[in-house]
Amino acid sequence: MEILHVPLERGLSLKLKGRLDAYWATHLGKELEGAIRSGSDRIVLDFQGIEFLSSAGIGVLLKYYKLLQSVKGTLSVVRPIPLVRNVFDLSGLTQVLLREDADLPPASTEVRESRRAVERNGARCDVYDLQPSASLSCRVLGEAIADLAEPAPGDDCFHLTFPADAFGVGVGALGSGYDDCRDRFGEFLSFGGATFYLPSNGTNVPDYDIMRKNFLPEVHVLNGLACRGAFSHFLRFEASEQRSAVPISALLELLFEQNDGAACGFVMLAETRGLVGAWLRRSPVAAGQSGPFFEHPALRDRLSFSVEPVFPNHLAWVAGVLATRGNAALDGLLRPIAEGHDIHGHMHALAMSYRHIPKGKLEFPETFAGIFDALDGDTLRGLLHLVNDDRPVIGRGESEFVRGVCWAGPIRSFGS
Repeated sequence: MEILHVPLERGLSLKLKGRLDAYWATHLGKELEGAIRSGSDRIVLDFQGIEFLSSAGIGVLLKYYKLLQSVKGTLSVVRPIPLVRNVFDLSGLTQVLLREDADLPPASTEVRESRRAVERNGARCDVYDLQPSASLSCRVLGEAIADLAEPAPGDDCFHLTFPADAFGVGVGALGSGYDDCRDRFGEFLSFGGATFYLPSNGTNVPDYDIMRKNFLPEVHVLNGLACRGAFSHFLRFEASEQRSAVPISALLELLFEQNDGAACGFVMLAETRGLVGAWLRRSPVAAGQSGPFFEHPALRDRLSFSVEPVFPNHLAWVAGVLATRGNAALDGLLRPIAEGHDIHGHMHALAMSYRHIPKGKLEFPETFAGIFDALDGDTLRGLLHLVNDDRPVIGRGESEFVRGVCWAGPIRSFGS
């Protein structure tokens, strides 16, 4: 089969020639997968050159038709020869897939919010104003890990729930209380009514609880940041034509800029090029350890670093808090996003198997529900605290992303 890519004003046309049987259906599926990953959400298949269509071919067409529908896109077939059109008619798919013209179907109706285009440091971004007056509150929980050298007493732990309009990051665990969690405390990430954490007991498998009807997960927290409120901005971004990926520092600078330089919180969903970070191998308050947590050589048994960017070509949820250096409320829990940078942050990332990100302006609760509607144990791949590894020669740099979306808002109040 021959497959010719023809760019269109708002999508892509694939001109096909040959037989669309079981063998070539697999090849067409790969072409469609690549086109969608590259950002095409409206695809037209020109069937003028297709001389035979089998059930395997119909299967791949339906698969990607449904996938594009789920992200507000379209897949259409045009100009089939009479023999192939008859196959569509007999299969009952003429009204679903066929169009009489070779143009792209009309774009779906979208609400036109205030939107502006920004390009900076290899990132192309569309910024939507949601609620200009919206803001977040931030609660500072506990103290830095370095100050948790001695095991804490049973009451030295925060017991929190995170409803759908809240998010948080830090060191915590799911369980029945401090004593139950003491040897399992690890990185946690809460958002959208769900809590995910990576136990530090050697399993290396993220565990989670998701809000269901009247059930709201409780997480036991040693330290971290908990935000609640409404987001003021929504952003869509992708790497510019000159770059294959966007460094996270460039994205964070954009977020900070949109919030007028105020401290801000954000939740991001993005396709990864690779994540750079660290995760606990041992709970900071586990029994039997002594001395400062970050002291060598014991640190080797307590903390792991990514020796190279991890989870490439995955989907990642990232949440965190940003502020300028010198913010008295947050300084103990934030680190520079890049060497010598005035913007500091605390960010955790949950890596999961790849899924397409819906197009257009997205509402956060619906997007979260759509991504996790079929969550299973194989979906979650890892959870880590993102860092900028700027060590000379051996440093692995920072996390990078291909494209994604982000919800963000300024933090107007702090508490503890």
